[in-house]
Amino acid sequence: MAVNPIITQKIDENYSQVEIQSKKARTRYFKVPTEKADEFCTSYKKRNKRDTFISNAAFIGSVIAGCSILNAITKNINSAARIALGIIAGVLSAFGAEIGVRSVLAPKHEQFVQNFGAEEFYPEEESSPTVTDIIK
Repeated sequence: MAVNPIITQKIDENYSQVEIQSKKARTRYFKVPTEKADEFCTSYKKRNKRDTFISNAAFIGSVIAGCSILNAITKNINSAARIALGIIAGVLSAFGAEIGVRSVLAPKHEQFVQNFGAEEFYPEEESSPTVTDIIK
């Protein structure tokens, strides 16, 4: 999943706002020290590419491994049952691999953010006018 980190504005004289935009996920906002903002954007993009590759490789590898192991174990079962069991084994092994990869990558991401002195935040959304505001 490609991300596009952008330095959008200065929050104060020491911090800048960095937006991490993605087509498939919500926009994330980080408060980053101004002198580290460019390096944060570059490193975040590289790290995201690497993490996406690792996650995809683990997913595909686990599906192949799960199906192959089950295929070797169930040689004496008819083909329809083997196909059904193979699909179930592939899905379960992929699910397990994804949980395993996320449990390893999530703490590393938190450490990465802390190393830059960055902090994720959620901007306040502008409230929509209510009916009483419109009438006034």
